[in-house]
Amino acid sequence: MREMWLCYTPLDAGQRTNRTYGYLSVKKPPMPGLIHAVWPFVVWFTENIFREDKAILEHEQRAYDAQGAGTMRYSPVPLCEICERCWPAAASSWSEGRTAAAPGPL
Repeated sequence: MREMWLCYTPLDAGQRTNRTYGYLSVKKPPMPGLIHAVWPFVVWFTENIFREDKAILEHEQRAYDAQGAGTMRYSPVPLCEICERCWPAAASSWSEGRTAAAPGPL
């Protein structure tokens, strides 16, 4: 698999319902017929990704509704790994979702 993209397009003004679109890029293996043999696994895998992503999206929406605002902080995994190596004390508080003082320059 090369890439997988998910897109949510709101269907109503309140953005409470959406239509989900997905794009899956798969590199055809060099062995003839192999793509057909593994295709059921690819379908199963992508359907699970969509199902998990939908559950996460619904959970985030419930949290937003309960708090009345979006307070989530997103940190890319590579950034978190760098922070854990350079600033272990600060990174542990970030991983728990608390606000920590920003570390100094690298």
